[in-house]
Amino acid sequence: MFNKKTLAVALFAGAALAAGSAHAAPPPNPTPTITYSTIVAPNFNGATVIDFNSIPVLTSNFNVSGVSFSGSGEVYNGSLTGFSATPAGDTTNYMTVQAGAGETIQFSHAETDFGLYWGSIDTYNSIAFYNGSKLVYSVSGGNLPPPPINDYGSWTDPNANRYVDFVFNSVGAFNKVVITTDQPAFEFDNLAFASGVPEPATWAMMMMGFLFVGWRLRRGR
Repeated sequence: MFNKKTLAVALFAGAALAAGSAHAAPPPNPTPTITYSTIVAPNFNGATVIDFNSIPVLTSNFNVSGVSFSGSGEVYNGSLTGFSATPAGDTTNYMTVQAGAGETIQFSHAETDFGLYWGSIDTYNSIAFYNGSKLVYSVSGGNLPPPPINDYGSWTDPNANRYVDFVFNSVGAFNKVVITTDQPAFEFDNLAFASGVPEPATWAMMMMGFLFVGWRLRRGR
């Protein structure tokens, strides 16, 4: 029987669960954790990856995988002096953004994780994350956190061609990314994004709470 005592126990378990979940999750922080690798694929699981290989060369302003791309960027392949340089080790299509309007990447849902293979990183390349119209975080190639880049703009040096992951600790941290550059060009490939999910400890706490409430309800019958 579902009596007042059982209801009180259920409410107590729910409150404890909420407190435990709040304890497990860190407070929102607009500064993401940034990691690097020399491979051309993302380092986080469960990501949707856009590799631009299905998009014809010289295409701009398109939609793919629920993401819209608009601005001065276009899909390219190969290198052209003064225009674009293929990211090191990349033999497939990639995105190049020219100086001017930049490229706006609009997601259909709020996301937490973002990654891209950033080719020939230059000091004048910039990435900005927005939640609606609110700027969440921005960084340029010149002020990326360590490790330092020793050869800015190199087409071949792995140190200046990296997969860069941005992981925010607040779920749904951003829904728009704006890529800009003051000079040609900002090249990137294998863009990846993902939404945050509860930590394993939070899931375990939730299951324990539900099992306890179920046990009390059964005993009260």
